[in-house]
Amino acid sequence: MITCTQFDDLLCDSIASDLPADARAEFDGHLAACPPCLAVFKNYLRARQMASAAFDRADDAAPPLPEATVLAVMKAVRERGSTGTTAGVA
Repeated sequence: MITCTQFDDLLCDSIASDLPADARAEFDGHLAACPPCLAVFKNYLRARQMASAAFDRADDAAPPLPEATVLAVMKAVRERGSTGTTAGVA
């Protein structure tokens, strides 16, 4: 059986279905016998799903900013320009 370190090394290949049959069998065997690696595997799958969903929404328009926020940002930019410094940096 493979070790947890070897499992980590094979994780991306397993997701991409790039493991040879014998390595896949060892990977799956380790996954079935090691609760911590199973948790890592599930977290990895969930992170991939979340990242994919974020990209699916990338074309959604951001809601407009309140006018007060726009004015405050514009004021801060003007003030920074007149002093020649960035916020929090002297």
